[in-house]
Order: sequence, then C-alpha cells, then structure tokens
Amino acid sequence: MCKTKKPSQRAALFAVLIGILIMGITLFVPPVLGSADNGEYASIIEGNGLYKLDRGKKDEYFSYASVKYGVNQYYTEQKTNFSSQNLFIQVAKGLNWIFAKDKTTFDIRFYGCLLGLYLLGALYLIVEYMAGKFPKGKYLIAVSSILIFCDTAYLTWFLSFYPEGVIYPSLLMTIACILQLSTDYHRHSILFVLLIMSGGILVIISPKTMLWGSVVGGFFLLLLYGWKKKKYLKLFSKEKEKSCGIILAVLAVLSIGTGLIFQVLNGQIERTEQYHSMTKGMMMASQNPEETMDFFGINRSYSLLDGSSAYERYPAIDIQDKILEKDFYSKYGTGKILFYYFSHPDAFSKMIQLIVNQAYTIHSDTGGNYDREAGKEPGTKTDFFKVYSNLKEKYTPRALGFLLILIVLFWISNRKDWWSRVVFLYLVIAGLCVMLDVIVRTGVAGAARHLFFYNIIFDLLIFFLFSQLLEWLCERWKRKNHKKQIIELLGFSILMTGCKQDIRVQKIVKYAPVKEYSVNGEKDERETICYQFIRNQMMKNGGIYTGYLKTDGSRELAGGHEVLGESEGLMLRYAVQADDKELYREIKEYIASTLQQENYLSYRVDQEGTPMAVNACVDDLRIIRGLFEGGDQELALQYAKQLKSTNLKKGLLVDYYTADNKKSSDEMTLCYGDLIAMDYLAGQNEEWKEIQKKTEEVMLGGYLGDSFPFFQTRYQVKKKEYKSDTIFMVEALLTAYHLAEAGKCPQATIDWLEQTLNNGEVYGKYTITGEPVDKVESTAIYAICVLIGQQTGNKEIVQNASERLKSFQVMEKESEVYGAFADSATLSVHSFDNLMALLALRTTAVEKEQMTKESKMADTILICSKKERNLLEPLIKNCGKRSDYRSENEITREMVSSYKYVITTSETVGEKVPSGNKLFCIGTSKAIGIADQLNYHKMAYVSFAFHDFTQTEEKREQLFYVDHSVKGHCYGTMELMTDKGVPYSIVSGNFGYASYVKDKDLSTIALCCALRDFLEIPEIEGKFYVMIDEVYPFNNAKMLVKMGEELYENGIPYILRVMPVYDNLGYPEFKEWTKRLSYLQTKNGTIVLHEPVDTKETDLEEISLESKLMRAENSLKNGGVLLYPMETTPLRIDLDFLKRVKGKTRNFESFPVDTVLVLPVYDNAEEWEKSLEFLRDKWLTVADYRYNYKKEAPVYQEEKQKEYVYREKAEVSMKGFFDRSNKILLFLVGIAVAIFIIILINSRRIYKNKFRKR
Repeated sequence: MCKTKKPSQRAALFAVLIGILIMGITLFVPPVLGSADNGEYASIIEGNGLYKLDRGKKDEYFSYASVKYGVNQYYTEQKTNFSSQNLFIQVAKGLNWIFAKDKTTFDIRFYGCLLGLYLLGALYLIVEYMAGKFPKGKYLIAVSSILIFCDTAYLTWFLSFYPEGVIYPSLLMTIACILQLSTDYHRHSILFVLLIMSGGILVIISPKTMLWGSVVGGFFLLLLYGWKKKKYLKLFSKEKEKSCGIILAVLAVLSIGTGLIFQVLNGQIERTEQYHSMTKGMMMASQNPEETMDFFGINRSYSLLDGSSAYERYPAIDIQDKILEKDFYSKYGTGKILFYYFSHPDAFSKMIQLIVNQAYTIHSDTGGNYDREAGKEPGTKTDFFKVYSNLKEKYTPRALGFLLILIVLFWISNRKDWWSRVVFLYLVIAGLCVMLDVIVRTGVAGAARHLFFYNIIFDLLIFFLFSQLLEWLCERWKRKNHKKQIIELLGFSILMTGCKQDIRVQKIVKYAPVKEYSVNGEKDERETICYQFIRNQMMKNGGIYTGYLKTDGSRELAGGHEVLGESEGLMLRYAVQADDKELYREIKEYIASTLQQENYLSYRVDQEGTPMAVNACVDDLRIIRGLFEGGDQELALQYAKQLKSTNLKKGLLVDYYTADNKKSSDEMTLCYGDLIAMDYLAGQNEEWKEIQKKTEEVMLGGYLGDSFPFFQTRYQVKKKEYKSDTIFMVEALLTAYHLAEAGKCPQATIDWLEQTLNNGEVYGKYTITGEPVDKVESTAIYAICVLIGQQTGNKEIVQNASERLKSFQVMEKESEVYGAFADSATLSVHSFDNLMALLALRTTAVEKEQMTKESKMADTILICSKKERNLLEPLIKNCGKRSDYRSENEITREMVSSYKYVITTSETVGEKVPSGNKLFCIGTSKAIGIADQLNYHKMAYVSFAFHDFTQTEEKREQLFYVDHSVKGHCYGTMELMTDKGVPYSIVSGNFGYASYVKDKDLSTIALCCALRDFLEIPEIEGKFYVMIDEVYPFNNAKMLVKMGEELYENGIPYILRVMPVYDNLGYPEFKEWTKRLSYLQTKNGTIVLHEPVDTKETDLEEISLESKLMRAENSLKNGGVLLYPMETTPLRIDLDFLKRVKGKTRNFESFPVDTVLVLPVYDNAEEWEKSLEFLRDKWLTVADYRYNYKKEAPVYQEEKQKEYVYREKAEVSMKGFFDRSNKILLFLVGIAVAIFIIILINSRRIYKNKFRKR
C-alpha cells in the first residue's frame, strides 16, 4: 500500500492536459476520427430517436465514420434497449441542442466529448496513484499513460455507437477507484460512489456485459476484506463502521447475482454464438471434426461447416434453418461445450492459441476511421498516434506463456505492495475467465472484440510494469543527469506520432452476385482460334510448350519445347473456367506424372522431358488454385503442404527451392502472392491465414506512391528490404491483379491504368518514378489489364485493353501461327502471352453472355405488395418473362409508360396507365374497361374448376369477380351460391382481370394460363415433375436414399435440387455426399443446383460468388455427379394441393403449364410411406427432367475412401515452450484461484497472530 503522503498531482494534471490535446486533435480537428458502422448501430440509434444520414448508400457500412446523424421529428414505436449507453446518448443530445441549436441533426462529437471527459477522470486517478507509488518517474509515467490509454485505437471508439466506447472508460474508472481506495489521496466516500456508478454503468451497458457483474462483485469482496483488516475504505465514522461492511456485502451479492442471473437467462446461447462456438471453436480446434460430431451425437456431415461463419453473404446453410434447429443446435449447449474441452485438453490448448493470436488487437476490423467529408477512400484507417497499439499487435508474443511471465515479474516486483498484487491477480484471473467465456460462446469468431476486457487488463499490467521500470531508470540515471534527455526523447517520440496519417487502405471491390450460376460463356472466334492453336500446335500429352519453335536447349531462360509449371497452372485454371473436363484431366495428369517430384513440383521440364530440380512458388500456387477451383481439394492440399515445407521462410513463401542443395531463396517476388489461392488454403489450415496476411502486408508495403501507383519487384526476407531497379509491368500488373482479387488494389492504380490506356499504350518497363524505359508492348500486359478491369468493374480499362490485346493476335488464316498472339514474321510465340490472353478472353466471354441476358430489358412491371410479389413473380417467370417490381407509392405515369405490360393488385394504378399499354388487374384493382362490371361479395363459398380439374369448396372473403357480360378468353370458373359458372379470370384485348391470387391453389394454374395469354406467350403442353428440394449433405442420408430408390421402383422420375457447398470439399463426408448423389442418378434422379442461400448480409467476402459456385459445381462433377441447368421455372405445388384437386378420370393428367411437386427430405419412414402411397394412388403422369437435355448416361462407381488428414500437425519450433504452457492452463488457473482463496480465508488469522506477538 502507498504511503499516505500527498502525491504529486502535477503529473496527473500533466497527463490530463496532454490527453485533452490528443483527444482534441483526434475527435474535433478535421479530419475527425471515429469508427464506421458494421451494421450494429441500428438497434442503438433508432431506440434513441436517431437515424443515419447515409442510409441506403452503397458504402453505408464499413466505409466511413459518420459525424452527423438525423434526429427523428416524430414518434416511433422502436423499443429502446435497456442500456447505460442510452444515458450518455441522451445527455449528448441535450448538449447538442443547447450548443448547436439544431433539433434536426445530432453531432456525435458531443457524445465523444462526454466519453472523453469520463476517460480523463479515470486517467487522472490512475496516474495520480502511480505517481504517488513511483514519484521519481512521475512525469515519464504520465507520458507513458498517454501513449497507452490515449492511443487512437481506443479513442476512435468514442465517435461510434459501439458499446466499447462506454466500456473502456467505465472499466478504467472502476479499477482506478479500487486502487485509490488503498490510499488517502481522496475521500473514500467519493471514490466509493464513483466505483458504484462506474461499475453499474459497466454492468448494464448490454446483456452480455451483465456477466461482468460477477467481476465487479469480486471487487466489492476485495474491499470487504480490506475493510475487515481496517486498513482500507474509510467511509464512515467509527460509530457507523458496521454499516460499511453491510453495504459492501450487499453490493457484492447484488453484483455477483447479476452475473448469475445473466448465466441463467442466457443459458441458451443465441444462435449466432452457438453456431460459432462449434464451427469457429470446437471444430477448428479438433484434429478430426468428424470425431467431434460423434462426441456430441451430431451427424458427421455437419463437419463440412468447419470454419464457416454466420456472417457470410452466401453460406452453405442459413444459420436459422430448421435442419440446424433440430439436428445441430439441440445437441450441445454451454455445459456440453465445457465438458468437451475438459475431456479434450489438446483441443482446448489449440483453441487457447487461436484466441491468443487475436487477443492483442485493440480495434478490430470495423471499417474506416474517416468521415465522408475527409475525401478519403472508403475503409481508410488512420495511423495517427497508434504507436503503442501497433507495437503491441505486431510484436507481442502470441502465447499465454508470455502473460504468465509478466504476472510472475509483477508479483515479484511488488512483493511489498499486497493490495496491488491482489487486485491485479484478480484482474488477470477475471481476464482469463473472460477468455474462457469467449472460447465457449463464440470460438475465434470476432475474438478481437470479445476480448476487449482482456486487452484493457493487459495494458494496465504493461503500464504498471513499465512504470516500475521507469522508476528504476530514473533512480539510476538521475545521478548522471540524464533525466532531462529522457523526457526530451519521449516528447520527441510523441511529436513524431502527432501528424494525422492514414494507412493506405485501398478501395474494397464488392462483387455483385452473378445472374447465372455458371462461368461457361460461349467462346467467340478469337478465343476459339487461340485455344485451337495452343491445343493443336503447342501441347503434347498435357504438357504445353513454352515456344512454338524448337530451340537448341542451350538457353538459360526457358523456351522452345520446354514445359513450364507456369503454363500448366494457367491452362488448368482456363480448363476450369471453360468447363473443359478433358483438358482439365490432361493437365492434372501431366502435373502429377511429370512435374511432381519427391517433395516439390518442378517448375520446368526440358525438351528431352527431364524435370529440373527447382520449384517456383508462383507456379505451385497457380496449380493449387486451379485444383481448388476444379474441386480437387485433397490434391491441392497435398501440393500446398510440400510447398510450405520447402518455400516458407519467416512466414513468407520465397521464390524457389533447389532440391539439389535443399536451399530456398531469400527473396519474395511480390507478383507471386496469389492471395486467393492462399485464401482457399486458409479455409483448411489456420497457418495459411497468417501467411496470407503477411504476404498481403508485404505486397501493400511495396507500394511506390500515388505518382507511379505500382509496386516494388522483390522483397528481401532476411533484410526486410525491397529491391527494385526497373519496374517490369507484367510483374507490377500481376501484383495489382492479385490485390484486386482480394479487394485491396489501390484506387490510384486503377485510375492510372484507365488514364494511360485512354491516352495510348502501357509499356513493358518503367523506372521507379514512372518514366518508360522503352516502348515495347506485350500481349500479357494488356491481358492482365483486362483481368484487372474485370475484377474492379472498370469497363473503360476492359474495353481499351481488349482493343490493344486483339491487335497482337494473328488473324491471317494463311499464317502458320493463325490464331496465336504472336509475331507472324518471326513465328515468335510465347505460352505465357497466349495463356494470359485466353484467360482474358474467357472472362470477357462470360461478361458478354451475362450482359446479353441483362440487356433484354424487362417489358413487364409488377405493382403490388411484397407479399403478393412472392406469389406473382414465379407466375411471370413461368411464362418466360422478366419483370421489374415497384410498390404503389413509387409509381408515376412516366415510369409506367416505359413498360408494355402492367400487372397490378393496386386499385388506383389503372389511372396512371397510358391507353396504349396492356393492363392486368387482380382483386380490388379495377381494369380499364371493366370497372363497371365488377361484382362483389363480402363472403362467399367458391367451388373452382379449370380444364379437367376441380377443387373442393372454400370460403373466401372480399371476393370481386366479373359477370357473364364481359367478353374475352375465360380461365377458370367459380361456382357461387348466387352465380353459377362465373369466370375467375378473363383476358380481353389490352386488359385482363383475375378475382384473386392464392398460393398453391388451382386458381394459380388458371392465373398462369391467363398471364401467358395476356403477355402474348404461346400455349404449351405442360409437364409435371417431382422434385426433392433443398437437399443438403446434412439431411438424413438413409431416408434420402430410401426415397430415391422407392420412387425409382414405382417408376417415378425425380429431380434432386442440391444446395451448393463451397468449403471443405476434400472432407470424407463431402465425398460420401457426392457418392450418394451419383448413386441416385442411376435411380432416375436428375441433379440440379439450388440457387445460393443469400443472407443479404454486408458482403465482406474476398471470394466472389461466381468463384464459389464454380468450386461447388466442379467438386460435384469430379465426384461423378451430372449437373443439369434449371432453366425452366415450373410452378411449385405440394401434396396438400394435390389432395384438394381432382381430375375427371382416374389418370391424373398434367396441368396446362409446367408444374413441379415439391417434396422435402423426410425425417422418418412412416411419413414418407404415406406420401408415396398417395402418389401411387394418384396415377400421376410424371416427366423426366433430364430428357430436356442431351447428356451422358450417369455412372456409379464404388471407390474406397483413403484416410483423410484434416489438419497438418504443427511443426516443432522454439515457441514450443509457450505452446506447452497452454496445455497446462487449466492447472495453472486452478492453482492461482486456489491460492487466491486461501489468502482470503487465512489472512485474517495471520494478521491476528502478528498482532498478538506485538
């Protein structure tokens, strides 16, 4: 305990003054710094009467930190969540009104100012405590407190509505009060009130922070113990001393009770957290995810969700799906998770390590820090005054062993200060408990934010130890009069960080979902002749010649009929994109038979067929990526494992490995960093995520600047230096392309390419300042420009680069190199140029096909409610038409006039339809020409008939219908009590009418036929299909096979509409799934791919939907599954519909439109048998969907599964010491807790004995 002398308050005031300066610059001097919304703001600001001014914009999320918000001028029914954060917001709104005099907008800086003042109060108390404890270094302690606690990574939370902005100062204030209560610097009653207030604010910020009530309760127990010793906490006079103990005991019970109440009320983890606790927790920590599923009694197929996130835009399954509710979530909860980790210490140890890897990031990736008015690119982060947070994140050892060392150092260095030791030991234990809670509840998903409490505790521990170190240094160096120089040095360090800089964060490229779930556009003439030239003239047995003409083989660089791994990787990717199975097979076999050596892939095979004993990182990554996209995940992982074993150096993949001397390069060429290939691998192995992250940092770190916005050529791994003499544009552009694929290409690079291509040519070599070295152009340069333009959505780059690219192609049919991108005079042809051109032509072919489909403008507009839209859009699609949807409020006469056909349920839209347009009205909507002939029944019993089908009588309310006097084509008749045989729907000239629309009803069939007539679509002979829908790998496998076999035995062909799976495609369970599908194909099953699940979440995925679908399709195809396109859109009906509809004859004929009976995958045999019996009795005429297409006959082959290695075992390294400490974490924490309890129980007796001795 500190001596009760008055400390130097000047150090604390000095810290506060510097803090005011830093906060003022950060929060108030333009450009102000805050945190962008990631989607969490809505529930907080709406409940406080605010709204975002940028809502609805494309860059609404993750892009800019908004300063201004709108204030609702009217009452809303939005419920306000009970939170102490609301108090700060409401006070800030009051200040905004008083000082800004503006009731319509809210400036968040008032809110930030409140939190800043709150932080300054806590900072004052902490520095004052430390200055009194270590008086010799008090000013240096004040400076270090600013560096740590006023780091911008903390302060940017203040200009945001994230709860961390309130949590941070509240926790610091709580701890500051606890420490100050061991001194007499301030009245204990005031400190005690502050403690209760800050603790209460901390606990009720959100339901999740209520768990911290137990932590605050622990503080009160510590104070109760200190009070019992009569050394701490002087609140009352001696006469009322007992009241203090009662108050402390009551507060402790209340606080701990709050934490326990949270555990009771939230014993059932919310779905997002529960999903992550398995997919981002136990599965990732397990060496075999399938065994983890066995432990919980869960279907092994759920192992395919390993590593998946609930925040994906296009997940394998929606986390709210009923299948998960029944067969997944119900199998585990908090208790079972704890038992799993207790019984699997290796998994717990690995989970600890995964969590610790994210534990030292103060500010997680919630987007940009700048306001929109700052003129920065979306997502730009600041680097202003982030010295401490950057150092901590970059250099803190990622192991709990490091934390244990710090604790031991702290315990030893403070052996005379019992109170500090106990408080900090308690805080560390609380931090570890929070870490345990994160592991159990969410796994590694968002761990950086969930560990915010731990981060603050760690920073306090560092600050305490650093303060002791400064005290010791000051004591030593004061004798030599160096104290002044130390202060000057630290002050200079602060000034060096005092300029507002920003990390060069590039504009994120968002990928729009593709319209068709295929990448196979039709080849145009140029792509076809180039492909034929390579296939016929430069390829033999799967090997692609480097050049067209054979050379003497004496060249150092590859040429002639030598084969490069580079060419094989590029052609492999082209084969996947063109869906050329035969080409893909040839290339894959050549790689396996010729390039694959003992533990590496040879980068070059000479003209005699001898592989060189050297690999090339870039070639391996291209091959690995092609195999992933082709669905050969297992082989890709095999090649990746050997690449990592030979080329990984200091966390980066170096250029090459030489097998003869078993040495690897010391350089990394930046264009070798294929980030998407690494992303594929990161999904299977956590180590690749670190490699990918470090590679990206090196690539971005090589940026030359906005004047010439390209990249250094090489990075020297050991020296940590970049090396570039001349910039070769092929390499620089490949670097830009790989960054563009990951959404990280600088916008300045895109702008430079656009401007340069508009003005002329891009040359082959430049100086590092951007001056052309020569005037040489190349095919590859323009091909890569096309790919960059495609990736970033810049059509000007695509168009201009494509024109330059085509000028290099030989189009003279009499030429020997016709079709090649070559010099026809010298017959100089290079494989790299032609293969890059092929890839560029392929991507443009796909885009042209998509643009052609999209260019067919919809000539039909649908005007109705959202509910009615879901019923009517499928009917319009069934007619082969596209439609645009608008609500009634959005409609203008000018808008409607641009459409030929108008379909509406709105009563007033008819007035806005020009006379030349065709109008179809439904229900209360009145079609022009028949408005006076509508009849109305408030309630009626309707019997419906259409063609040869009738439907049982149903009660209908609010029934409108036309009478017999209206002339036109009638579809369906209704039998009413008052009117017999009135038309349900009628089409007459430019208008049509239907009485109502109802899903899965015979009237829907009639309405579809009426719409075909109205939209001028020829009649068809409808077909009837049976479809098992939403077939997941997670379905009951036995029931799926049983359904398929019994449908086959009863002569009923069927469609299996399977859900796409994007990850873990090499897992045995995925292969079992493809085996089941392949088998069911031979039982009359036709496989079609379901459209992706779209959660409509903000899309942060670096891999486009197009790439994910390509991977899913190819994985199924490689498993022997024949995929058919689902081009037609039959009307969906169910068994209940069929039960209500009767035909005139025993044989149930097809409807006059295409329809499909949708069946689920049944859970039990009894339900399925009843459904099958009904289908047999119905005498259905079922069409075979596959007969619409010509495809090879399905073949089923039983293959024996190989033993699958889910994760590579970690290699032994020097950090084993720290890793081993994780394995005994439970033991160490248990000992620490036991010691802590013993101290609390026995200390009173010990001190009594000391008193007696005196």
